[in-house]
Amino acid sequence: MTEQNPARPDPSRPCSVREIVPGPAGPVRTELALAPSGGQLMVSGPNIPLVSVQPVESALGRNRRERAEAAALARGKLSAHEKYRARRFRAWAAQPDLFSRNAVAVSMTVDGAQAELRPGRGHLERSSFDVRAQVGERSYLLSQSGRRAGQVLRDGRLVAELRRSSRYQKDHRYEGDLAWEAGVDHLDVAITHTFATAYRVGADGFFLNLLKLSGLLVLTAALGG
Repeated sequence: MTEQNPARPDPSRPCSVREIVPGPAGPVRTELALAPSGGQLMVSGPNIPLVSVQPVESALGRNRRERAEAAALARGKLSAHEKYRARRFRAWAAQPDLFSRNAVAVSMTVDGAQAELRPGRGHLERSSFDVRAQVGERSYLLSQSGRRAGQVLRDGRLVAELRRSSRYQKDHRYEGDLAWEAGVDHLDVAITHTFATAYRVGADGFFLNLLKLSGLLVLTAALGG
């Protein structure tokens, strides 16, 4: 299959690359970069399809960004702007979820063909942090099975077990030695690494999320008072 869209991240922009040891489909490369419209993820390898995830930029958002960049250049603030982008990239890459949980605000392609990415909105239940994708006739699911663990399933069949790193980092968001099931193919591998990089692996359960929400409401009330 031939990649047609999108282009590789601009090498002049802040980025990080992770080379993952060979698995069922050989070596895998994940690239995170700060694209003009926000963060961009590309998952590739010699034996797997190229998967890209990036935000959907509205016309209004693009117009605001271009005006801000033009103003920074006009003021001779390019160096400061570059430093800001580097700080922005580090902050973005350390988040549990790198992309929006609003399905209309994120786009995914597989070898240039549009695929459907449907992240859960992330509320109190652990399952609300699950992520789904429809790639051709295949349905994929990233199921949060614990605080730091997840499973990827294809059409209800287990593909791999995932473990989150002790902390989210731009080049090590999850453990690379995944537990793969028998019968995994190249598309399974590509989608698994895409899920594990783009969104959190593992999530807190209902009661812990409820406690955190209650604490936030109490703090907000205290500050408001």
